[in-house]
Parts: sequence; structure tokens; C-alpha cells
Amino acid sequence: MTTSPLSISEPKVAAWVEAQDFLLFDLETTGIDVTSDLPVSIATASMAGTTCIAQHYDVVDPGVEIPAESVSVHGITTELARRTGRPLQRAIQELLDRLMEASEHQRYVVGMNVTYDLTLLDNTARLVLGSGLLERGFRAPVLDVLVLDRHVDPYRPGKRTLERLCEHYGVRPAGLHNALVDAKMTFLVLLQLLQRFPSLLEIDKERVNDEQSAYYRAWAESFNEWRRRESLEPIQIWNWPIQHELP
Repeated sequence: MTTSPLSISEPKVAAWVEAQDFLLFDLETTGIDVTSDLPVSIATASMAGTTCIAQHYDVVDPGVEIPAESVSVHGITTELARRTGRPLQRAIQELLDRLMEASEHQRYVVGMNVTYDLTLLDNTARLVLGSGLLERGFRAPVLDVLVLDRHVDPYRPGKRTLERLCEHYGVRPAGLHNALVDAKMTFLVLLQLLQRFPSLLEIDKERVNDEQSAYYRAWAESFNEWRRRESLEPIQIWNWPIQHELP
């Protein structure tokens, strides 16, 4: 992707986007447990406005069997990962280097439910490298499309998967569940989200993580109220964007 295939008709949004640098980020994994599952593919794309200036995609050998249910989602088998994948430790180190560079230069890190990917990465890095993003002082401004969408349109019914968000915001999804494709589709959703809700641009970069942490907390508390009414166990409310125990 060199430029977004979707035009930005809102001048304020277009000017803001073109003035920013973004690091798009996504993982495919062995499962959904952020404390124990591991990456099987990693993707990043560096954006100057809507222009992609660099991208990376790697299959990763997690060193464990990849469950069939996960293979059915992303198509990366244990055999494929062992034959073509980069060693886990090297792949994680390279990804951390890109994320820490974004943090140092205060580039926006963009993802869909990015707290899942960042938390899983933080735990994996601690396992294979001895320290994670938190210990390294990660402080990049993060834009989480899921958190932002829930905040600006909280009562819309239905699931909020990437595929559903693409449909809702008029982005034509193609080849989802490839980490690089998902990262780019997420960015296109972000552009349309900002165009529909340009008030989001009023959040200062220095406050954007605090604002989204508050959005996430408000959503989680509301969700837990519903779960209690339905006699369901409440979910754990974590810190955002990297899950750890609340103080």
C-alpha cells in the first residue's frame, strides 16, 4: 500500500493524518491467551501520512505446536512455521526494536484491539528476552481502533471484529487474518473513523493513551454491569494499552 485507496474528504482530518507518522502493528498467534500463547506471524508498516515507507512481515516459529483451531484462522501450520519461520527470539527482538523506535520518536502505534497484541508481545519478550515493553519504558502514543469505535458509537449492536468494522466504515476487506493485511485494513478503518468523528483529533498526543485508558475502563465497567444482570462472571479490568494489574 503506497497511499490509502479511500479519499479523506474532511480537510481537518486529511491535514492531521498527513502530518503524522504511524507504525501499523499486528500479530497472528497460537491462541488467545496473552499470558501463554505465542506469535506465529508479525507485521508492521511504517506510514508517513497515508504513504507506506516500509513494511515487514515474518512468519515466526514459536517452537511449539500450533493448535488446529488457530491454523483454521490464519493458515500457519506447525510445519510451515518450522520450515519458513524466523526464530522466535530474533523475531521478537526485531519487533521490539521497531516499537521502541516508535516510542522514542513518539510515532503513533495503530492496531485493532492492540492491547491484546501488545500484552502478548510484552509477555513473550519477557519470556524469551528477559524484559518486555514495560521494562524498556515503552511510551508510544497508541491508537486502538476497537477502543475508539466503542467510545464514539457505544450503542451500535453487533460484534466489533475487524471484518465488521470494515463493513461498517466502508472498507472493503480482502485477505483478512494475514497480519500485514489486517494491519493495513485497520489503518483504513482508522481513517474513516476519524473522518466520521473528527472530534477525536482534539485529543492531544500526550493525553491520547490516558484518554483511551479511560474509554476502555468505562466500556469494561458497562460490560460487566451487563454480565452481572445476565448472571455471568465479570471480566477482569486491566490497565490499557498493556494489560497489568491495576494499582
